[in-house]
Amino acid sequence: MMTYDNPYMVTDDTSYLMGVIPQRPFDRCLQQCSNDEFCEFVARLWDVSDWETTVTDNIVEAMNDTRRERLLVVPPSRLSRLPLAFSALNVLPSGLSSGNVRRDFDGSIDRVVVPYDTEIRGYPRGLADVPVVDSTALRHRLLYGIDADAAEELCLDILGVPLRAEQWDDTNEQEGLIGRLTAGESASALASRRTVLGLLGIGALGAVAFVLQERSGEDSEAPPLDEPAPTPETAPDTTFEFELEGEFLQITHAGGESIETDQIVVEGDGFVGEPRFAWSDSLQFEEGSTVEAGDAIELTVRDDLALEVIWDDTETLATFEETAPEVSEADPIPDMSFEFTFTERVVTVEYTGEDPIRAEHVQFRGSDFGDDGQLGWNDATVVGQGVVERTDFVSFEADSTATISAYWVTPSRQVLVEQFTGPDRPLDPSDESFPAYGGTTANTGYLAENAGPTGEITTMWSFESEREIQSSPVVVDGVVYVGDFDTMLYALDAVDGAELWRFELESGVVGPSAPAVADILESESEEHRQTVFVGDAGGTVYAIDAQTGESIWQRSVLDGVTAAPVVAETEDGPVVVFTGPRENHPTLVALDARDGTRQWWADEDPDFNIIARSHPAVADGTLYTGSLGGAVTALDLEDGSERWRRPREEEQRVEAFLAVSDDTVFATTVGGSIFAFDSEDGTEQWGVEWNDQILNTPVLIPNLEAQQEDDSSEDSDAWDGVVIGDITGRVVALDSSDGDVRWEFDAGSSVGSASAVTGSDGQPALYFGTTDGEVFGLDAASGTVLWDFEPEELTLGTIWSPPAVVDSVVYVSYEHGEVYALTEE
Repeated sequence: MMTYDNPYMVTDDTSYLMGVIPQRPFDRCLQQCSNDEFCEFVARLWDVSDWETTVTDNIVEAMNDTRRERLLVVPPSRLSRLPLAFSALNVLPSGLSSGNVRRDFDGSIDRVVVPYDTEIRGYPRGLADVPVVDSTALRHRLLYGIDADAAEELCLDILGVPLRAEQWDDTNEQEGLIGRLTAGESASALASRRTVLGLLGIGALGAVAFVLQERSGEDSEAPPLDEPAPTPETAPDTTFEFELEGEFLQITHAGGESIETDQIVVEGDGFVGEPRFAWSDSLQFEEGSTVEAGDAIELTVRDDLALEVIWDDTETLATFEETAPEVSEADPIPDMSFEFTFTERVVTVEYTGEDPIRAEHVQFRGSDFGDDGQLGWNDATVVGQGVVERTDFVSFEADSTATISAYWVTPSRQVLVEQFTGPDRPLDPSDESFPAYGGTTANTGYLAENAGPTGEITTMWSFESEREIQSSPVVVDGVVYVGDFDTMLYALDAVDGAELWRFELESGVVGPSAPAVADILESESEEHRQTVFVGDAGGTVYAIDAQTGESIWQRSVLDGVTAAPVVAETEDGPVVVFTGPRENHPTLVALDARDGTRQWWADEDPDFNIIARSHPAVADGTLYTGSLGGAVTALDLEDGSERWRRPREEEQRVEAFLAVSDDTVFATTVGGSIFAFDSEDGTEQWGVEWNDQILNTPVLIPNLEAQQEDDSSEDSDAWDGVVIGDITGRVVALDSSDGDVRWEFDAGSSVGSASAVTGSDGQPALYFGTTDGEVFGLDAASGTVLWDFEPEELTLGTIWSPPAVVDSVVYVSYEHGEVYALTEE
């Protein structure tokens, strides 16, 4: 993520972190707060982080010099079902539903603040579009983001415990007790320790208070120490019965004493949602009511179950276990494969796997086949089959433009096995392309031959990934390539968004990294092969056949790849250059694009200090890059040797990509400056400074016409433009010769992505997105708005990467996992 969007900025000084409150006791303290106390805690935490806050009900409004945020604070009493918490507060962010309940809210919710760890408890279902600030983030902000004395005072005032104390020590015997008590262990483990707690003369919550008071040396607001320990005699004499039908488990109070709903939870593994479900979370029961004989709840479950019904977090009243049968189509995944053959509007699919599988688990999904692009194996046969064995086949009608994916589907998982693309896909291969981040190896962002939309905009199609997307899309020969934050690289038809193939990486495509597509001449066959190059967060880099989606080669060369690759020609052949950390030292590595053989490293000099985000620019055999220390460096593309370096102050670190045009290199700094250097020797030509952060690549636009008051084109001055945007939403066009401002535009929110520029049939146009998810098209010469687009789904999130513009279509990716294709109406 971009630095300015992280409200939990850490300091360099971590020496005071010894002896701080562990995460689990901190969680428990937050969860014992009242609603008002937790709201006050959140508001004060933002206050001491240089925000101004106001609290209305459960909404904390926070504002600083550049941003305004609305925080929905979810009370500790409503943790288990966040959609219900929204409903109870009569608030639902746009796009969020709770069952069949859906409400509109007259102001956006920027973040949801909850007093628990979402990694432990599981990410709340239905909140994929709302960033969640959990207890881990709150604790980090206390420790790293604010003054130590203010953090200590806040913890003592609201939570009643110290933030830092010698007693907060993992070696302390009672720390071990509280650590075990609050580490999220199973209910049976907690129940088995009831005797230990009883020996101390306290109950489960009393144990928390005891340990906190032992450490703090003063009273806390936890329950009193003389709370009686639960004993088997105090637990209700109640029985429960379980009935499992398919994906649903019914738990029924079968007899005995009634119990308050707040005292019963179901905890364990195997049911959908969080691993802890309170009885009162069920829609038919309210908090404070009682559960009588015959009352029941129903849970959606998976194949393997291990559940406990727990009373008052201390006593296990009933247990249930169910292990899925070991069948070939369930677990492990069978050895299976399919082979597709297309002949005259008929696709034949033959099963070529070794393991027999059940026909009911085979599904075909895609477009331009069947009735709606989805068929099961049995749907495609005259007589249904029970088991599919090697050489069995089915046939069904399909167009030559069909895209078909064969999935193996069970109640617990879906596995993509094979993909087929019809001979007439992609639908409309084009001469126009946008093959890499920044459009060209020089990162100019400008493609004069491409056309972009200039009129009113509509959505041509949208595609939803399984995970969030920070990667920039690239487009070549009618195919859009984009990677997501999980493990997938997608190839989509540029005309209708149909998935042509997907390739599974070892980890995700993160930050400003993106694919790059190039036509590579193979050494042995002497044939050209269009190749997609991409790197993942684990440091593995890939060369993938653009037509089939099959791996050509892959290498593990870095500790992580967080910038887009650049492909360029050398005297010895094509190389692809990746950027990222290696042994905790940022570096560049150049590989032979044909087989992945390493050509050179650029980290032999310990002072080189390349930042992992800074994607290199290449022009005329020279590679240019920026660094954490603020330096701009030029390297020989053939061997990585240094040609020149121009160091600057550290606060002027070059975090965005560089751009090169003619004889000038342009670089922006995080501190809010842009500089122009001579590309031959690095001499600084000019610099412009202002106070707002710039985190995107400058875009270079040649031969712009100066605007005349009478709209006359006679004697107009042509100028070359440099366009940048900052975190305030300010977009500025500078004259590339001297840095003079030619025009300004206010986008209304931070500009986190670089721009793309097209010739647009003689009218150069600029396209970019904002952190609010809005996309703009501007006249590049004047800054006049040609159009702006904001999707109906306002919760799609930030646009972190520049769009690609091809054939009057703008392709843009959203943080929450969508790719949109925008064109003129």
